[in-house]
Amino acid sequence: MLTNSDMQHRAWNVVEGLKTQYHFTFMNDCEDLLRTFINETLEEMSQEGRLSTEVELDFADAALTAFVLYMVTKVQNPEQPELDEDIFHRAKRAVTQLWPCSLD
Repeated sequence: MLTNSDMQHRAWNVVEGLKTQYHFTFMNDCEDLLRTFINETLEEMSQEGRLSTEVELDFADAALTAFVLYMVTKVQNPEQPELDEDIFHRAKRAVTQLWPCSLD
């Protein structure tokens, strides 16, 4: 089983991969908000036993990917996507049904 630190690193690697692929940047405190959201969500999911198998981890990665890509689709300038706090909060309201995720 992965440690909480390992899971955070894995999740942030998902974000970094998307950042490379879609060329977005974080503005102001958006990165800190996303990191905190990831860490809190992973802690909750771990305590609930929802990150104990590779399938559950892959599902969490996919849900995080959907969350971040939702933010990317909401930027003002698609040519230079800059993710800010407003976009983060809109995504959080819209996509929290995906992440934190559950296989129940």
